[in-house]
Amino acid sequence: MYCEGGDFDCLPEGLARAQTMTFTCITFTEVLRAFTVRSFTENVFVGIGSNHYMHAAALLSVALTMVVTSVPVLMSDIFGFAYISWFMWLVSLAGACNSVFWGEMMKLVIRRRDAKNAQWDAMHDGFEAVLLEIRQVRQHLEKLEGK
Repeated sequence: MYCEGGDFDCLPEGLARAQTMTFTCITFTEVLRAFTVRSFTENVFVGIGSNHYMHAAALLSVALTMVVTSVPVLMSDIFGFAYISWFMWLVSLAGACNSVFWGEMMKLVIRRRDAKNAQWDAMHDGFEAVLLEIRQVRQHLEKLEGK
């Protein structure tokens, strides 16, 4: 942390900025997470425009976050937040996108696992069908030999 003048008077301002960034990061994380947890396996972009109420709720959440972090009375007096620069907003947004990335990676692993399991299940069903055919042929041959 950089403090002008060599003293630690900037610590409360730095703490307030850190709290503001944490609040915005958590808010954006939850808004983005709401879109990623709509499905356990489908990509976040599949059917993203299908739920208009979810879009309205996300916009309302972002708007309220902007109000809380921008209106001076709410920002400093009630919540104890401080002004953060555009770069700090980008850092908060990048932190929120981190959870989307890992959520999508987890979905990718689940999709691949499910595809592999489906492949093994199809192979197992094929073996079962071949075994059933062999048993039927054997029974038919036994009937023919018995006559």
